[in-house]
Amino acid sequence: MSDSMNSTPPGAVDDKFAPLKRNHACLQCKKRKVKCDAIHPTCSPCMRSYHHAARAAQRNKSELPVLVCTYAEVDSNPGSEDEMPILIRSGEEKRKKRSRDANPAQTRHRDDDIGMETEREALMARIAELEHRLNGLTPTDSIPSRPSSSGPRKPTTPSRAFDETTAWLQGALTSNPKGQNPPVHVSQPIASQATIPASIAPNLDAFDFGSYFLVPMHWPPGLPSPFLLEHLIETFFNSVPHFGRILHRASLLARVRLPPTSPDFPHASLLHSICATAATHTAWVNNVPAEAMEEMLLKNQFLKTSLEISEDFALMQGDLAEKSMKQAASLCMMGPGNTMLEIAQASTILAEVYYNKSLPMQGWIISAFGPRLLHALELMNKNRANSVKEPLLTEPRDTFDREQRIATVWATFIVDAGFALNSFWAGSIDFAELLTPFPASTIHFHSKDDSIPPNPQTAFTPDMLTHHPVQDPFALACKASTLTWRSAKWIRTWTQRDQVPGDTLNGLARPDFMELIKDITGFQASIPVSMKNLFKILDQSSGQSFDADILMIHIMPNLSLALIYEAMLDWDNPNPYCVQQIQKAFEGIIGVLYLIPTNLDVSLVLTSLLAFSIYTTGRILSNFIQHAIGAEQFTVAMRYRADLQTCQNVLSRYGQKHALGLMMSKFLEAYISVPARNLRASNQ
Repeated sequence: MSDSMNSTPPGAVDDKFAPLKRNHACLQCKKRKVKCDAIHPTCSPCMRSYHHAARAAQRNKSELPVLVCTYAEVDSNPGSEDEMPILIRSGEEKRKKRSRDANPAQTRHRDDDIGMETEREALMARIAELEHRLNGLTPTDSIPSRPSSSGPRKPTTPSRAFDETTAWLQGALTSNPKGQNPPVHVSQPIASQATIPASIAPNLDAFDFGSYFLVPMHWPPGLPSPFLLEHLIETFFNSVPHFGRILHRASLLARVRLPPTSPDFPHASLLHSICATAATHTAWVNNVPAEAMEEMLLKNQFLKTSLEISEDFALMQGDLAEKSMKQAASLCMMGPGNTMLEIAQASTILAEVYYNKSLPMQGWIISAFGPRLLHALELMNKNRANSVKEPLLTEPRDTFDREQRIATVWATFIVDAGFALNSFWAGSIDFAELLTPFPASTIHFHSKDDSIPPNPQTAFTPDMLTHHPVQDPFALACKASTLTWRSAKWIRTWTQRDQVPGDTLNGLARPDFMELIKDITGFQASIPVSMKNLFKILDQSSGQSFDADILMIHIMPNLSLALIYEAMLDWDNPNPYCVQQIQKAFEGIIGVLYLIPTNLDVSLVLTSLLAFSIYTTGRILSNFIQHAIGAEQFTVAMRYRADLQTCQNVLSRYGQKHALGLMMSKFLEAYISVPARNLRASNQ
């Protein structure tokens, strides 16, 4: 009775555990001499081997391996060789065996040739199969003509065109009768289901690694596949500091899933720029180490090769983004306005990439694209400049679109004003023409509620530096940038005056100087407690996060004070009051740097602007060190040297991912050593 209970009914055995027919194992398992289950399109041993190699690649930060699983022959049709009588096949095998025994060398060469030919035919069949699948990803207007297993197709909307195409491909392949192409599972690109509307949310259950290589037709050249692109976009919003505020996350992810021919699909330059700046924070792409970046750039310059074929993924995407901008400009692109806005956003993001890759001049040049386009789009205006001609940019679709535009203007202004202060060069945006209101709360911007209350203040609101109705770090960083621009403007005006001997300290009595100092100190005193107490912010229990905007609020005003007083400092006859104010300002910056946790990846909280500001602080400290050594105040010089070492340590930590940090740290060391040699020579 037990035997009858334990016996397996005919046909109940799972095909996966049944013995394989001859030559039905994949070529990779045959080569490795591993038992294969012949699951199409990828068997289990090959999939396990790929997952192991992928994990090793992520740990080693190397290139992701390619999943390969090919077969010498597919499922046979009825009447094929596999169903020949066993006796006939056995006799044929005996004749082949006798022939091999008679001439082993000739048989071995013949078998090698047959094996190579068989493998070649298998690879060609695999290529043809993949081409057949990719041909299914076509524009929406051609979808209804294809057969479907679920009957006539319903009209599709543009927002779901890619989903419908993928669903048709999956249904068509899984419904093939026996003897045709084997069933496959085609997944959709991964996205954030928490933020993307449910109508376009992907089906993660159907995901497999095969979708990694699926690329829709008319996909922009050089752009990563949809799967990798969405991963880089998620990395951009999660890891890149400050710049994620200019784009609405859910809207961008939803637009990326549209067909590339859709007018709402993001411009290629914006997507390339996002990929370039996010590349440093992921191991899924190839990143040249920061210490090897200079050597790679010199090699490219020597070979006169384009960055489009660079070994570094970020520089390659940056070059493609720049070419997309130039292509739009070469077509006299004066519209549509949304495209021009996205190019302006791309230029601001791309400048950050070039700065961090130790290409500061290229970043400075590309950053000027944004202000020009923002002026053309009239995003800095309160009212339309020309009531006769239609504006290039239409009214915002919703409050998310409105806040994206406002944040783009202010993010561009922050970068422009900050580098004008550090470089003493004139900026590209005139503060007097900046009539854009301040951005709304970041919490409201990232919420699902599309009714975002606007910020009632502008840069010309009388009490905007001391009264903060919207207590948001990004909004306060924008206010601090107005002080940065005014400081850079005052320094430039003062240094370009008609100089008279002995007028170095006359600037202290100027009304515009006293008003500027009053506004800076008033802003510092009015910073809300939730952003002023850095110890509480670093406490994980507090609701505020420690990010680049918080650092800008504390660093940029202090740097402005230090540079303003430095412009009136004569080291041959230093004024004690100026020395005291400069020392107080850079000690405030050093105090903030001391609070950065040692186990924190500083690339998540520092931008290239903050890195340049830390370098400028170190340069000021170097001058104080040289003066203390010249006055034989060695104890004071040692204290200043410890502060300088703090700046160098932060820049070195930033240089673990960005070549800019290493370059700035080396510049500080060279800056302090050269004046020391000159000072020793003059004393002798």
